[in-house]
Amino acid sequence: MERSLADQLGVLVEALGSDRQAAAFVGMSHTQLGAWRGGASPSRRSLTRIADGVAVVEALRAHGLRQAEIRAELYSLWPELTDRPAALVAAGKTRRILDVIPERFGDRQPALLDASPADLVAALRTLAAAAVASADALSRAAS
Repeated sequence: MERSLADQLGVLVEALGSDRQAAAFVGMSHTQLGAWRGGASPSRRSLTRIADGVAVVEALRAHGLRQAEIRAELYSLWPELTDRPAALVAAGKTRRILDVIPERFGDRQPALLDASPADLVAALRTLAAAAVASADALSRAAS
């Protein structure tokens, strides 16, 4: 099933974290992204870049990567590539990335939760304490 332009842009914004980063990822200006949402029609080249960017994001998801991991991988140097994946997508060179993903992440399985309930409670308490400490530090810095 073919996705609408709005759905494809949504995938990119969700994966990259903002309109500006999603647009840069596919080699476009963030103002173009806004124009497309407003009803402007992208060029064939832009449609191809958007579809290619979505294909890379979805290939990484299919290998079990989560949002933060996807962002990290897109901006990391891969020894199998000549440049960072994000730079290659922006340049319209996604074929090699899509070819390398199965080799790079083929053995990866989605993380399975095997912690005990007591471990989870302890982890949540630690996170809560860290959040309180961060809030206190920010509050002091703002004063």
